[in-house]
Amino acid sequence: MKLLLKISVIGLSIALLGACSSSTVNPSLASAKIAHKDERTVGYFSERGEYQRDKVANGFERKLLGTTRKQHWVLQDFYSINGKPQTAPFTVFDERALYDWDTMPFIDGPVQFYYPDGKKQSLITLKQGVVIGTREVYYLTGEVFQAQSFNEQGHITEETFFERDGKRLFTLHYNPNNSEQSSLVFYDDAGKSHSPNADNREQVQALAEKVQAIMMSLEQEVYKQAGQTMPTDDANLAQAAS
Repeated sequence: MKLLLKISVIGLSIALLGACSSSTVNPSLASAKIAHKDERTVGYFSERGEYQRDKVANGFERKLLGTTRKQHWVLQDFYSINGKPQTAPFTVFDERALYDWDTMPFIDGPVQFYYPDGKKQSLITLKQGVVIGTREVYYLTGEVFQAQSFNEQGHITEETFFERDGKRLFTLHYNPNNSEQSSLVFYDDAGKSHSPNADNREQVQALAEKVQAIMMSLEQEVYKQAGQTMPTDDANLAQAAS
């Protein structure tokens, strides 16, 4: 399934512009309970998300596991390189999702993503295709790197980035009705929050670059473990961040 690793880049850019000018859902798969088993491979996807009928080296495999009592489809994606899950089982309410790599608009319930080595990568919850609640992205060692909060309309309201030891780096507060009223605070080594200003601009810039470098390193690791080639634009960003 298509990942949402870049959603925070937009928010981070907004935060930097501002600085220069001045509950987790347990993916117990309750929503993916299968009433009628029908396990079979419905197709394969290239590393760029193109649907194929035959297995693609270093791509992905999608399996249909069955349907729920509501006649929704329960799917699960796997890495071709090692057969390990890219996701836990997830539920979709539209048959088009069986053959579309971007299944987000058709998901109802939580989705757990995994790194190719089997470790948890991120957790997101959707309601009829709309992101709600908390979304988390994890370091390779399992700690939370990024936590986002969404309202019932799917608008992001808050986003925090963390060090591996749990210390906060940034928190962005979003006004869904007026992006110009969004704000940012960053944290010093003692955990005290500060607002960006002309005097701490360099400190804010350094923290922002650190966050983006971590984000890109995590994305690089996914491609590396999956035996895939990072898209040119992403590779250029990663090189700039390193």
